[in-house]
Amino acid sequence: MSVGEVADLPIHDYAVYQALNLDGGGSTSLAVEDSSGKAVLVNTSSDNPAGREVGSNLAVFAAK
Repeated sequence: MSVGEVADLPIHDYAVYQALNLDGGGSTSLAVEDSSGKAVLVNTSSDNPAGREVGSNLAVFAAK
Protein backbone atom coordinates (compact mmCIF):
# COMPACT_ATOMS: atom_id res chain seq x y z
CA MET A 1 0.00 0.00 0.00
CA SER A 2 1.12 3.54 -0.65
CA VAL A 3 1.12 6.14 2.15
CA GLY A 4 -2.01 7.69 0.66
CA GLU A 5 -3.79 4.33 0.55
CA VAL A 6 -2.91 3.69 4.19
CA ALA A 7 -4.29 7.13 5.11
CA ASP A 8 -7.49 6.47 3.16
CA LEU A 9 -8.16 3.12 4.87
CA PRO A 10 -9.39 4.45 8.26
CA ILE A 11 -11.41 7.15 6.48
CA HIS A 12 -13.27 4.74 4.22
CA ASP A 13 -13.40 1.64 6.44
CA TYR A 14 -13.95 3.24 9.86
CA ALA A 15 -15.36 6.72 9.12
CA VAL A 16 -12.40 8.35 10.87
CA TYR A 17 -12.42 12.13 10.47
CA GLN A 18 -9.49 13.08 12.73
CA ALA A 19 -6.24 11.19 13.27
CA LEU A 20 -2.82 11.59 14.81
CA ASN A 21 0.44 10.12 13.54
CA LEU A 22 2.93 9.25 16.26
CA ASP A 23 6.64 8.51 15.86
CA GLY A 24 6.55 4.76 16.52
CA GLY A 25 10.32 4.63 17.07
CA GLY A 26 12.31 2.56 19.54
CA SER A 27 10.90 4.34 22.58
CA THR A 28 7.27 3.63 21.69
CA SER A 29 5.37 1.61 24.29
CA LEU A 30 1.80 0.38 24.56
CA ALA A 31 0.04 -0.33 27.82
CA VAL A 32 -3.49 -1.69 28.21
CA GLU A 33 -5.73 -2.34 31.17
CA ASP A 34 -6.21 -6.01 32.03
CA SER A 35 -9.43 -7.51 33.39
CA SER A 36 -8.43 -6.66 36.97
CA GLY A 37 -7.92 -2.98 36.12
CA LYS A 38 -4.12 -3.15 36.24
CA ALA A 39 -2.05 -1.46 33.50
CA VAL A 40 0.02 -4.00 31.59
CA LEU A 41 2.91 -3.05 29.30
CA VAL A 42 2.37 -4.86 25.97
CA ASN A 43 5.81 -4.24 24.49
CA THR A 44 9.26 -2.98 25.41
CA SER A 45 11.76 -0.55 23.93
CA SER A 46 13.66 -2.02 21.00
CA ASP A 47 17.00 -1.02 22.50
CA ASN A 48 16.31 -1.35 26.24
CA PRO A 49 14.06 -4.17 27.53
CA ALA A 50 13.88 -2.40 30.89
CA GLY A 51 12.05 0.47 29.17
CA ARG A 52 12.70 4.20 28.99
CA GLU A 53 11.45 7.22 30.86
CA VAL A 54 8.40 8.74 29.22
CA GLY A 55 8.72 12.34 28.05
CA SER A 56 5.22 12.57 26.65
CA ASN A 57 2.21 10.36 26.19
CA LEU A 58 -1.15 10.03 24.53
CA ALA A 59 -3.93 8.42 26.54
CA VAL A 60 -7.11 7.09 24.93
CA PHE A 61 -10.11 6.29 27.11
CA ALA A 62 -13.18 4.41 25.91
CA ALA A 63 -16.55 4.65 27.59
CA LYS A 64 -17.75 1.34 29.00
